[in-house]
Amino acid sequence: MSSEIKADLIKDKSGTKTLATLSSSAVTLHSDVTIPASVTKKIHGFSAYLSSSANLSSSASSFTELGGSWGGTWTERWDSHDHFASGRFTPTVQGVYLFGYSCGTNLLDQHERMKGEIRKNGSTSAGDIGGHTFDWSFSSSDYTLHLTGSTLMQLDTDDYASFWFLQESGENAQPFVNLTEFWGCLIGPV
Repeated sequence: MSSEIKADLIKDKSGTKTLATLSSSAVTLHSDVTIPASVTKKIHGFSAYLSSSANLSSSASSFTELGGSWGGTWTERWDSHDHFASGRFTPTVQGVYLFGYSCGTNLLDQHERMKGEIRKNGSTSAGDIGGHTFDWSFSSSDYTLHLTGSTLMQLDTDDYASFWFLQESGENAQPFVNLTEFWGCLIGPV
């Protein structure tokens, strides 16, 4: 059994104050109506892929933040509140976020490695790194490796999360364009 209600106004119990006006395409709330902060009005998150790349140094143990002054370009698939810029996600809602990445390169030779991780505020302190993965090349030359990782991370509104990458190919190399991605979304407030 289904029910249908047709209305163009929602009023308070007394019937004297209009709380909302309804049309065929929108609900407009009266200025006195407030939505509690605990109600998520829209998904908080982003999804982006690397649309152009720049060389990464091959010096051992030197991670590079894929964003900022590095030189690569992220293209957003979507960004619900314009929180993602220059490779960094900065939330406006404090909470626990799920982040993930996928990244690869194809210049690794035998016994060379690459690593990926998500960092909170660029920090390498305990608890500020998540989704750390790495792999070694066991092939003789120009071996292709692709990493994926994810993590849960608690962020305040003055924090940011970013993706960091390390490759030790012995030469400058670039992460794969269009196949390197970084994404995140709010799981819930804390």
